Amino acid sequence: MHAQIAVPKKFNLYIPDLDNHIRIENGADGVIISATRDNFSDNRKMFFIRHLSAEGFIPDRHKWFHESVADGFFGVKWIVRPASSRHQAGLHGLRKLWTRRNALYGSLFLVWLFLFVLAVRLHSRVLGL
Repeated sequence: MHAQIAVPKKFNLYIPDLDNHIRIENGADGVIISATRDNFSDNRKMFFIRHLSAEGFIPDRHKWFHESVADGFFGVKWIVRPASSRHQAGLHGLRKLWTRRNALYGSLFLVWLFLFVLAVRLHSRVLGL
């Protein structure tokens, strides 16, 4: 008996190294992948589709193609669209701000720690310890 694996209809992913929000929709026509930025190379698209298929996010038949065609990747259509909601764009801006803020606080802490150690060493020399 051959078991059928159920794939989800829609789901969203975020790829941080490319700063790209991805929406994957499985339908009767095939798979539609919508990205907010056009920064995937054809090679990376191919490996990404194979990975999605291996993980069970899209049907297994998409695992075995080897090159792109003019209208997509054999049943997988790529669409580049702007961020659909302000919420996604706002969260990304907030996440970027938090990262900068944490880097600033970390740097200030290291400067404070260096000055503290320097003050303790100088204080111990003055007291003759």
